[in-house]
Amino acid sequence: KGINFDAGFIVKKNFTNSKILNALRIETCYFSSKVTDLITKTFDARGVGKFVNISSAYIEGWELDTNLRFLKYFTLTTKITLQDTENQNKIPVFNGKELPGRFKEVYFNKLEAKFKKFKIYAERLVQKHMYYDTANLLPAKDKDEINVGFSVLYKKFKFTLTVKNLMDKHFEDFNGYPMPGRAIFATLQYNF
Repeated sequence: KGINFDAGFIVKKNFTNSKILNALRIETCYFSSKVTDLITKTFDARGVGKFVNISSAYIEGWELDTNLRFLKYFTLTTKITLQDTENQNKIPVFNGKELPGRFKEVYFNKLEAKFKKFKIYAERLVQKHMYYDTANLLPAKDKDEINVGFSVLYKKFKFTLTVKNLMDKHFEDFNGYPMPGRAIFATLQYNF
């Protein structure tokens, strides 16, 4: 159960007389939640995970989303989320701690180029400051991942090649549960 609040605004601008800038969109939002009986996943010191009920929690933060189209073929997207969480548990040792499993900072950047039926992109995802456990004794490693991709459209066929985690860094989804390293995906799609 909870009471959620968010407020924000969007600004859009098309640059019809510019040879460099084509369009700009900026969206920002403040959010907050006062939650009771929150269920979240947490880990103990041995790395054993379980779902626990947190009697009360408060979450607030900001999101910023920008999209800039320039030089006719390029788009730069940036997304930032900054959030603070507070465990308002009735158990004194957990009260005032951060909620487990939630990054305080998330940064996403994507540069994309489109030309006729070709598209190529590179993106970077950075996630920082998270705890695995309710007592905030088990910090997670920060995540910094780069992905690249390419696609081409031919008649009703679309071929896509994507490389996830280009630098082959090792991250954990949860404590002790590693995610795949570098992964390459090739897809062929046909639209009827």
